[in-house]
Amino acid sequence: MFLKSLFFDFIILVLSLTFVYPTLSEEDALIGIDDIGPFFCRDGKDPNLYCCPLLSHRLSSKRDKYCVTIVLNNKSGYDITLAVANLENGEWVNDYNISCEPQTGPLPNMQSEAFSSITSHKMQGLTTFIIDDYSSSTFTISWKVPITYSDDYFSYSLSGMKYNVDFQFGLEDTVLQATVYKAPFYQTIPLPSIWVVAPVVAFFSFLFCCLNCSKVNDPSRNHFNSRAHHSYNTV
Repeated sequence: MFLKSLFFDFIILVLSLTFVYPTLSEEDALIGIDDIGPFFCRDGKDPNLYCCPLLSHRLSSKRDKYCVTIVLNNKSGYDITLAVANLENGEWVNDYNISCEPQTGPLPNMQSEAFSSITSHKMQGLTTFIIDDYSSSTFTISWKVPITYSDDYFSYSLSGMKYNVDFQFGLEDTVLQATVYKAPFYQTIPLPSIWVVAPVVAFFSFLFCCLNCSKVNDPSRNHFNSRAHHSYNTV
């Protein structure tokens, strides 16, 4: 009888622990649980990359703010180093022991990083990076919120023609994924300027006209044609 009672007590204890302290599912761990307070994010080699987009989106939702997360994917073939990072009327997300500021160390090839900013009103941000190739190519990403048109959300610029940047949006357009990669070879060939091409084309056109005019007005050629015509009539 005592063993039976002990067995039922054990079952009740297990059930009570299960209902009072529910286990987080994988989906819950990714998005965070607002009703229990703490922010949960998947563990990984780089929690910054996975957590910053989710953390900034959650903070903006809870605090009625705007947020922007840039996920930078380096496929340039070289390391990428931050040169300038600037925010106007905003702040970098830094909460729950997660720092979402742009990293100052080099970003190796085939690696990614994420940095997030948040504001309660208008914000403008800018980051400039140096590609550690032989010519120290640079590219800049800028953004602003709130947006009125999709084209106002971000802009970018690249020095030279050796690289391209692809962009994709996600998480209700609060995440911008920028992938830097080498441009195809045909794009790296510099096209001559119109100010160089136009004079060259004009020169050869003038030369061609002069040659045609000289052939038409050549006396010896006219005399030869006249003699050939006379001989033909004689025959």
